[in-house]
Amino acid sequence: MRHPSASLARTGWTVGAGVDWAFAPQWSATLEYNYYDFGSQGARLTDTANNVFVTGLSFKDTIQSVTAGVNRHF
Repeated sequence: MRHPSASLARTGWTVGAGVDWAFAPQWSATLEYNYYDFGSQGARLTDTANNVFVTGLSFKDTIQSVTAGVNRHF
């Protein structure tokens, strides 16, 4: 049985913000937010073995990430 697969290089844009807070002489905490947008992409699925074709699909590719951390400075 074959499974569908695809590979595609995408370009897009990102925006983010972050803060770093020194709460002790050798310690700091960090918090960061990033939003990535790679736009929309149309797709067509084809299964030639069973004569099935699906068109009109559209995928919106976005990512939202939050990173938090604690740092020790030497």
